Amino acid sequence: MAPLSGLEPRPPLEERDLDDRLADIRLLVLEMEGVVTDGSVLLGPDGGQSLRFSRSDVLGLKSLAGIGVSVLVLAHTGLKAAAEYCRLTGVELATHQDDKSQLLQLLAHKRGVKPFEVLYVGADLDDMDCMFQVGVAACPAQASRWVATAAHLVTDAPGGGGALREICDTLLAKRTPQTEN
Repeated sequence: MAPLSGLEPRPPLEERDLDDRLADIRLLVLEMEGVVTDGSVLLGPDGGQSLRFSRSDVLGLKSLAGIGVSVLVLAHTGLKAAAEYCRLTGVELATHQDDKSQLLQLLAHKRGVKPFEVLYVGADLDDMDCMFQVGVAACPAQASRWVATAAHLVTDAPGGGGALREICDTLLAKRTPQTEN
């Protein structure tokens, strides 16, 4: 009887290197403030909010569809600029009051994605719980030093300024066969 393909045992997650972990990613979850943006919010006299983000990051996120990685943005409830960003870029938005950890678990479960198949990108202390429950934790260059210490991957670029493109390019490189010249 032939062995079942794809059911070979794997080493425990803590024994796997970053390349192996990245190969399993099916869901990229991004914190809005400090990751998609630089963390700044422009507040208008009418109370309207504006966020600045990188077009390069948006192009990187769109490239993930071709390799089977879904993208989800987490933002505080009521951040209208986050909803507009997600509408314009075609990325799914999930809002929260404060408990991102429970929301992350629920969203992954609803999609049939196991925790080790999630890459979470956060920038501050309120992201730490999420970072500890996923297969790959990442952060942008300007993240809190505590977050950077917990991350498997720290980008060279800051949030809102190319960090997401770096992460997308890293995922693409792990999934795209390399050709030798």
